[in-house]
Amino acid sequence: MNLTKRALGTAVAVTALGAALFLGVPTAAADVVRVDADPGLSYTWTPERGFEQKFGTNCVYALTAETTWPSPVSFFDFQKATILPSPLVPVLNGRATAGWIPRTPGDHRVVAYHTSAGGPDVTIQVGTGIPLGPACFVLP
Repeated sequence: MNLTKRALGTAVAVTALGAALFLGVPTAAADVVRVDADPGLSYTWTPERGFEQKFGTNCVYALTAETTWPSPVSFFDFQKATILPSPLVPVLNGRATAGWIPRTPGDHRVVAYHTSAGGPDVTIQVGTGIPLGPACFVLP
């Protein structure tokens, strides 16, 4: 009797696994399809180029992830930065938006994901910023 129950349990498990592989189980990491950063009112100025939008340290920016999955999204910056709210950002109309404050100049690689498998990323060049209320001046 035990052998029959075990055989039935194994058959059910193998059938379920086969159906999942045949139908295709989407990966959670693929459900975040895009991540962007918006420089907003953040500018630098040089005589050669005039005013240009640029990201600066200690200024607040918006990170947005587009997703096909309704569960919250996490953002991660591989450099020193603050992401608000943390750790999970709710999804509304297929988008999750968080505040981002880079703390160090240089390249910041930011990733958005649902699971530890990862997701899309964006690399953002950050200069030394001077916060001016809702605006930011980035030193050339």
